Amino acid sequence: MAVQFTSEPVDDINVSNQHLIYTIYDSASTPDRYIVEVYENASYSGDGTQIAKVYITPNANNRGVFDLSDIAANRLIQATTITYQGTDKFVHNTGTVEAPNIDDPSVAKYTLKARRLDNGVESAVGETLVKYLLNGAWQIKDGKHPSFSEFYCDHSSNTAKAWLTNLPNNSQLIERRMADEDEGRAQIMQHSLMGVTCLLNRVRYELRNAAGALLASKNLSINLSIYLPHNVRNVPMGPVNLAAYFGSDWDDTWSYCDLIPQQTGVQLGAALRIHRDCRPIKHEPVQLAWANSVGGWDMLRFDARAPKTTQKSEKRYRKDPLDWQGATTSWNAWDRGTTTFHNEGKIRFTLTHDQFNAEERALLEYCMRSRLVYYRYGTDAWAPCVVDTNSLVIEPAGSKMYRVSLAIEDANPVRC
Repeated sequence: MAVQFTSEPVDDINVSNQHLIYTIYDSASTPDRYIVEVYENASYSGDGTQIAKVYITPNANNRGVFDLSDIAANRLIQATTITYQGTDKFVHNTGTVEAPNIDDPSVAKYTLKARRLDNGVESAVGETLVKYLLNGAWQIKDGKHPSFSEFYCDHSSNTAKAWLTNLPNNSQLIERRMADEDEGRAQIMQHSLMGVTCLLNRVRYELRNAAGALLASKNLSINLSIYLPHNVRNVPMGPVNLAAYFGSDWDDTWSYCDLIPQQTGVQLGAALRIHRDCRPIKHEPVQLAWANSVGGWDMLRFDARAPKTTQKSEKRYRKDPLDWQGATTSWNAWDRGTTTFHNEGKIRFTLTHDQFNAEERALLEYCMRSRLVYYRYGTDAWAPCVVDTNSLVIEPAGSKMYRVSLAIEDANPVRC
């Protein structure tokens, strides 16, 4: 009998930064080594490129144990750009295109081929398995192989969460508060080419006023693509994006907008509700957006005063103000005797918000451990930042409300 995989992670789709443990066995005899070849492909067609070949010593029970995350971890990251008319735009900017570039390392197919090694001779391929991975990480407390099935739109019974977010699903409703000037996109997956049937073919947008009356509606088509990164769609979610998407149908009297995953009128997953949050703001607000743990993006808004500081670092040296190289040696009293070089600055913000609810407070914990965080000061462009993980302070600020503060630093230096 040929080499077989006797156990593997539960789902065909999962996240890459966690244990993805396979057990390999050949009941006929125990080889000198088990071999696993790993191939990676951003396309549905073919195995792609071999990225690893692992030789595994059989354990005491004659099994080989292999963890795919040792190879795949950190190879994938949420798409940060989308292409619009040949120009790369940041993923949360407004625009009509929801798909990343075809070679964006955000979703990939991993093909595993099992062989055996005896006396230096490799056998033919025994069994082949395929796994589709997004960037993300379950926690150890979630168990050995947590299921990703809550994000599948494979049934018409409307029990799925569908949206790739760490926000909770409360009775098939996911709620987010955003102001008129906020940008952002939500992520949802068309997974028919990733091992799981998907009924999703559109997202319905319903714009409503405070009384719940329908102001406008649109249907955004969700199509299949053989390029796997295209199958995680970055659909308009922030009010700036929604206004651009609705165009002339946009109504400024809106109170909330529902984004509903559908199969031509049949709801397949939780509705994502964007509440219009228009509290009086005296200061420039700051948006944070970060790569979450399930292959999408999450974000929060900080409305309170955000002190902005610029710190400069430099090195100095002293020079002689006498001009030794001039045609006529001169002594200029206005020349600098002390000169700086390697000037570099950094911008730092302290973000505060007094009205986070329990769900938003819990969501912030995912930001603290994310490896990819961006910020937007007022209506400026998005920029990468580094979160000071020792700066988070959470204090009760009323009934089920919390005052939150933390510090961030622009990840790019300021040229001086």
